[in-house]
Amino acid sequence: SSPAVTGDLPAMPRPPRITANTESQARSVGQVGGSCLAVTAFGLATAASYAWSDLVDWQLALLVIAGGIIGSLLGARANAALAGHKRLLAIAFAALVIAAGLYVTARATAALLAAVN
Repeated sequence: SSPAVTGDLPAMPRPPRITANTESQARSVGQVGGSCLAVTAFGLATAASYAWSDLVDWQLALLVIAGGIIGSLLGARANAALAGHKRLLAIAFAALVIAAGLYVTARATAALLAAVN
């Protein structure tokens, strides 16, 4: 198994506005920026190592990159279109998280009951 580089950006705290109006906010922006920089540097170093070792499937890599670019463009358009519906989106996201939790719980319960019988 190969080590993987993950930049868990969705799990990182949302950075405050670009113009920090308190020292605490300025520190928070610096911490998030530093973490993103560290993840990026580590990812680039690992990617370069894999590329130099000829361990990269370039066709697959280009497909992933193209998907990321297309997804970013579509996401920016969707963000602009949905910006006025923040409460509805928060409720929909909460419902999705709850549904996923119920699904995982149901699957685990079914597996547990199957193992007992």
